[in-house]
Amino acid sequence: MKKYLPALIILLSAVASIAAYAHTIPSAHGNYVNDFAGVLTPVEKMELQALSDDVREANGTELVIVVVKSVGGGDFDEVRVDYFNEQGIGKKGTDNGVLVLLATEDRKIGISTGRGMEGALPDSLCKELIDTKAKPNFPRGYERWGVGLIELTKELVPYIKGEKFAPKGGDIGKKIGCIVPIFVLAFFIFIFAFIGYSSRVRCPVCRGKVKLLKTTEVLKASTESPGLEKREFECTVCKHKFTRSLTTPALGKKSVSGGFYGGWTSSSSGGWSSSSHGGGGGFGGGSSGGGGASSGF
Repeated sequence: MKKYLPALIILLSAVASIAAYAHTIPSAHGNYVNDFAGVLTPVEKMELQALSDDVREANGTELVIVVVKSVGGGDFDEVRVDYFNEQGIGKKGTDNGVLVLLATEDRKIGISTGRGMEGALPDSLCKELIDTKAKPNFPRGYERWGVGLIELTKELVPYIKGEKFAPKGGDIGKKIGCIVPIFVLAFFIFIFAFIGYSSRVRCPVCRGKVKLLKTTEVLKASTESPGLEKREFECTVCKHKFTRSLTTPALGKKSVSGGFYGGWTSSSSGGWSSSSHGGGGGFGGGSSGGGGASSGF
């Protein structure tokens, strides 16, 4: 027995190390917005889902938001990358996934990118957006978790969709990136404002055109908060029926594009996401090479 004692000690030490490192984040099960800490309001979840749906419909990118109290052990950056790969965020082969992970009690937030997203979201840009959009909303004792996540995600979306591009040359790159002719911006606002609603929505199964069947007011808008409408659609091609939700602006506030960018939730089953994918966590089987950034606050 004594001759096996050293080997047994080494084995137990290795097991203890693995156990100490193992994170405690639950599986997302294909859901794009996951509030395991219970800090987001229904409207905040809805807005985050809308942003995730927007990029997924635009180019197939899987944008996943996860909120936990703690990652449960180990280095935060290693955990966010490992969790990304465990869940298989993004499509296999293209690796077009993005994970935003917030740990409220650890007081850390990070972005992980799939290999295919590292050009659109380089590490330096991820760090800059975390520092300027998320962290200012997390002062100790006065945290606005949902607001910080929404502001960060809104900034990520145009880079993911290719509407904005990361700087490539320090200050010069930043200046070039900021030179956007006003008339071009006005042109796109005009287009978004007048495009028919159904023409923006596509069938999640075959990408065919859809027709609106019914609109139901779920939550009435007030002067303090936006409202919620549920709309039912039917594909004109494959006859698939699905439901989406639209945020309506708070009374007295105007929305230029009628909910574009900030109001859609998509699910064939009426939930927060569609999970008919092939990754370990219900996504498309993508992987991360370690790209992204994180920060404490």
